[in-house]
Amino acid sequence: MLSSLRARIFLLYIGGISLVTILLLLILSYEVYQRYNELYQQQGLNAAEKLGFKTERLFQLGLYPDELVGYEQLCQDTLDSHSGFSYVALVKPKEQILFQAGKLPHDISEDQIRSLEHIDESHLIITLLKHPSGIETAIVIAIDHHYELEEVIELVSSISAYGFIVTIAGLFIMIYFLQSNLVNPISRLVDHIQKTDVIHIHNNPDSLSDRKDEIGLVAKSFNSLIRKLALSQNSLRRANAELQALTSSLEIRVEQRTRDLIEANKRLDLIAKTDTLTGLGNRFQFMETFQQRFKHAQRFQHNFAVMMIDLDGFKIINDHYGHAAGDKVLQTIGSRLSNSFRDDDCAFRMGGDEFIFLVEEYRKRDDLVSLVDKLQAQILEPIIFDHVQMPVGLSVGIACLEDQSGIEAHTFLSHADMAMYKAKRAGGGYAFYEKPQN
Repeated sequence: MLSSLRARIFLLYIGGISLVTILLLLILSYEVYQRYNELYQQQGLNAAEKLGFKTERLFQLGLYPDELVGYEQLCQDTLDSHSGFSYVALVKPKEQILFQAGKLPHDISEDQIRSLEHIDESHLIITLLKHPSGIETAIVIAIDHHYELEEVIELVSSISAYGFIVTIAGLFIMIYFLQSNLVNPISRLVDHIQKTDVIHIHNNPDSLSDRKDEIGLVAKSFNSLIRKLALSQNSLRRANAELQALTSSLEIRVEQRTRDLIEANKRLDLIAKTDTLTGLGNRFQFMETFQQRFKHAQRFQHNFAVMMIDLDGFKIINDHYGHAAGDKVLQTIGSRLSNSFRDDDCAFRMGGDEFIFLVEEYRKRDDLVSLVDKLQAQILEPIIFDHVQMPVGLSVGIACLEDQSGIEAHTFLSHADMAMYKAKRAGGGYAFYEKPQN
């Protein structure tokens, strides 16, 4: 058992040291790589600045960028003086590479160097120059990835070798420390426990907690912990049962409140979209229904018509018989419109004495004429208020969608309104919107 314990501690320590060492090496490699990258970036900037200075001197002598004889040698000299660079070039952006030396990195093409676009600038130094004549040029220096990685690997390898020696020395020191301060005391404690077990086997095996030493203290603590865990478990069961009951009750109440809220919202929505006087849909309900049916009719290309209805003589009723008489007329007409519905038709009160009737699924205009005749017959039946027949007439304007393909919804409604005024000018009855002829 002790040998197994020593082996486990040893393996645990070795594993921990290995993981820490690997993590440190990864962090170190990353940091070194970043520092080298920054170093090469700085060297590239300095080299580009020097080469740019020489290039500008040549420009000042009156030479144009494509007349710099021997400039490739300047690029090669820059490569030879810096071991971390793989490519140097003078470029006329978006036109051509004027001079170059070295090899491009495999992940960058000449087209990218020529256009100076879509380039990862983390390993590429670009310095822009401008000829006195206004010609723009650029010095491009590419950092050698492979050389940079080789430098990093060499440095990290050297550090790893020294780190390995230090780790081995630390391992022996730690083994000695664990042996002296952990394994040996545990061995003595196990021997003591084994002897105690032998004594209790012959005497009282359950009296280990009566001891006054550390073993007894551990046994007492363990027994006390077991009792506390049992009490906690019982309390937890009771609390869990109470919580479940409370949760069930709360879920029921939430579900009931949710249903009540949904019903209340439905009622509020119905009230907001219903004309309180006639029971028909109001302007808000009309706009929502009209937009849906108008788009559906346009998409599936079926017949759809709007009847704009205005009551003739309604102002006279209000002026001579009072608003109570006007309300009676509106209520009666609203009721008669509701009774005139087909399954797919619907009527709305837009306000005042204006109503709108939406008609779908008819075959021809004659069907609309028959429907208007039916509406007139029902609406124009005598309306009696206070033993007096109310003098009310009807003007209906009809707009058909099949006659106006590609029209906007608001324009379509205005056509129905125009037809209604046409009928009103004719003295009542109905009128269809006719498209003006050129």
